[in-house]
Amino acid sequence: NSSSTLEWIRKVYQVSVSEYLENESRFLLDLVSDQYNGTVLLISKTIGTKEDLTPRLKSSGFAVVQCQTPEVALEKIEKLNPNVILCDSEFSEGGLSGMRFLHIVRASSKFNFIPFIFLAAPDDIGQLQSSELKPNEGFVKYPVEWEELTSRINEKLQHFREYISSLA
Repeated sequence: NSSSTLEWIRKVYQVSVSEYLENESRFLLDLVSDQYNGTVLLISKTIGTKEDLTPRLKSSGFAVVQCQTPEVALEKIEKLNPNVILCDSEFSEGGLSGMRFLHIVRASSKFNFIPFIFLAAPDDIGQLQSSELKPNEGFVKYPVEWEELTSRINEKLQHFREYISSLA
């Protein structure tokens, strides 16, 4: 429970209650940092995809935020600052496509380096293979195979880490 967690943190960090409250978010991040791999923004219209991938991503140490459409994701991305974006390649007519959403993300200097992985219908694979995806971008085809997805996420996160290291 929360009172025993507070007591544990106070003992480990040897802080008063007021010091704990002042730095609560840092302490809680330290507490979960060993298991936390980042935040995934999952943009999918397919309920089955979300029901299948979300628990697996969570058990792999990711926080998962789900969005039904790219438009909703645009409202949330600024607050979330995700580590990985998983996005359906196509959405209903009249809305943003996954590719258009990627172009919007690319246009932002704050988000253009975030690993972006399309969840692609077999019909979209040819178009994605011929598009000029950057090293931090990729795709997996439906039905999504968990091993392929985790491999692609790890590959894109590695590229992201190398990019961040090059800036230092």
